[in-house]
Amino acid sequence: MSLLLYGYFGHRNFGDDLLVSLACRLCRDLGYQGKIDLASDAQGVGYLPRLVTGFDNIVPMTRSAHRLIWGRYDKVLFAGGGTVFDYRTSMSPAYRLRKRISDTVRFGFPRMIGTRYASIGIGIGPFATTEGKRVALHRLKYHDWLSVRDHESFKHAAQVCKGQNSLSIDLSLLEASRLRELAKEIDRKPNAVGMLVRSFRFGDVGNRYLEAMRHAAQILENRGVDVHWLSFQPQYDHAALEMLPAGSQIWRWDPETMNFDDVYRKFACFNTLVTARMHGTYIGGMLGVPTIGIELHPKIRFAAEEFSNTSVLPASSSGERIANACFDLNGKASRIDLKRIAEQETRLRRQLSDWLSS
Repeated sequence: MSLLLYGYFGHRNFGDDLLVSLACRLCRDLGYQGKIDLASDAQGVGYLPRLVTGFDNIVPMTRSAHRLIWGRYDKVLFAGGGTVFDYRTSMSPAYRLRKRISDTVRFGFPRMIGTRYASIGIGIGPFATTEGKRVALHRLKYHDWLSVRDHESFKHAAQVCKGQNSLSIDLSLLEASRLRELAKEIDRKPNAVGMLVRSFRFGDVGNRYLEAMRHAAQILENRGVDVHWLSFQPQYDHAALEMLPAGSQIWRWDPETMNFDDVYRKFACFNTLVTARMHGTYIGGMLGVPTIGIELHPKIRFAAEEFSNTSVLPASSSGERIANACFDLNGKASRIDLKRIAEQETRLRRQLSDWLSS
């Protein structure tokens, strides 16, 4: 029996590094003893073995591999993350045809000879056009089972996959109980605010949201607050980091030297967190840190809905509004319903176990 895990792996993005680690661990915890390979189209993936345990090989997803690799595995698992979306405002008929043919070759033909597909904890969308949505969703029609992380993704899943669909959790929430206990060991700094930024090239706002975050930081610093700038994917975030105030001290995720607990301990020290990344919302919330999401993408709002004392502001918000939100949340611990998360985890484990053993 062989299993291929597919996602945005190996790109030195903290959130996706965490997802592949949790997905691989989950499969092994469920007793899966077959081969597990990780698919990656990234360069420099040598750091993954120090963060991820339980897998056998990393499969380079070259252009030819994208066409040929899927049928070599008994099962393919889309392992978390937002991998199905389309921001194009228009697409040519030729592009739509090429995409349809590509998806049929990659997923349809392998399915005919026995390869099985499923997804756990994925996000679906957004889509700029109805046609773009139809094209992007086509790859999911070959799934046995879709487990998605939010209500909007569940609606999309129901339109394309006729198999078993379930509304579940982002895989990072498998860490919820452990992080809540870890946070008790760490003293929170009363005047420390974390600001997690990212480069964003989609939509009307783009990186202009950073102007407001810079202004908010200035307001906070004038009130004696110690602002910490943060990046979960420094190479990708280069343009955003260049926009930060000169001389800023920036903490950067480095998968070559850090582990996941290093990140948790760093974030647990903050009195408040402002984040433009979804997994910043999840990590802050699980650690009990009052968190403010900047809604560059709907997934940040969906993540915030898992917690109390976590708010979401439009990407167009002013610096004053962001700073005031920090003051409003000061001292209010974020909370999550651990019983509900445990119930969803139990259901996810059962469904994944059934699929792996089928």
